[in-house]
Parts: sequence; C-alpha cells; structure tokens
Amino acid sequence: MRLSPTLPDYAAARTTFSWSEVRAQLSEMPGGGINIAHAALDRHLDTPTADQAAIRFLPREGDPFDITYRELTARANRFASLLAALGLQPGDGVYCLAHRIPDLYAAALGTLKHGGVFTPLFSAFGPEPIRSRVEIGAPVVIVTTERLYRRKLADWLHEMPSVKHVLLIGEVEEAPPGTWMLPRP
Repeated sequence: MRLSPTLPDYAAARTTFSWSEVRAQLSEMPGGGINIAHAALDRHLDTPTADQAAIRFLPREGDPFDITYRELTARANRFASLLAALGLQPGDGVYCLAHRIPDLYAAALGTLKHGGVFTPLFSAFGPEPIRSRVEIGAPVVIVTTERLYRRKLADWLHEMPSVKHVLLIGEVEEAPPGTWMLPRP
C-alpha cells in the first residue's frame, strides 16, 4: 500500500504556517494541557488511524512488522504505569541506551506520558561519554538492552547514586544482577 506524503508541498507549507492554527489542531489532554505523547498517540485512538501503522520496524534479522497507534499506545501506557509503580515523579529523568528498536519508542513515549524527562543516549558512544552524561543528568532510571548494559554500563553504573532502576528491553538471555527485564509485548 502506497501512502501519500504528509507534507506534499514544503514551500507552500512554510509560507502559510501559523502557530495558532497548529495549536488549534492539537487536542488537549483531559484536564487541559498538551503532552507530546498524547498528541502523538492518544488522539488517534478514536479515529480510523488507530489501527494504522505508527511504526514499521525493519529488523536486521526476521520479517518487517508494523506496530499500530493502538498497539504503541498500549506499550507506552504500560511503560508509564511501570514508572509510576517504581515511584518516579513527574520531572524525573529516564535515560535510554538502545538501538532503534520498538521498545525504545515505547519507553520514550511512556516516559513523556508519565511526565518524565526522556534522554536518549547514542549507542555508539563508549562507556566514558555515557558515564559523563549520567553523572551530569542524574537520571533515576536507565533503559537499555542486556548487551549494551554489559558492554557499556555494568562496570561503573553502581557508582551512580541517582540511578535507582535499570530496565532491560529487547531480547534478554539473562538479566544481570540489579537489573529488571521488561516483559515482551
């Protein structure tokens, strides 16, 4: 199925752009305010878009698959609920060290739904640049894969007093001590 472009004429869109029109198109959350995760996901749930692809994932191995807005919303809601169950407060930091896998997007959107501050860490960074960012930003949660945890975090993360939880996403063979494996959707 071929989709038409969302922005077919960039030059025309640029000349006619209006922040007030954009603001009018954004639906507010119940109780008021705007949350990017609500704008990206929840507003689609009562529309035909709910069952359309929000993400098309092309894994290195295996067949490509789609995740609908409805499915991505459910994943993000589960992650937001987990953060609440772990005692995170709005404004707490959640850092994510992962490749571009679907769980990364669920964690990002779930963090935003919960009111947290989401910070991606570039998976090509070595341990020292990652450590510097963790020391400066003082996240409460780090979300990562088992492989990246073992290669880039395990040797020093226990020295970071702000980090209360390490959550493993993706394929996990054996969760290292002090980490929690998130259930697969």
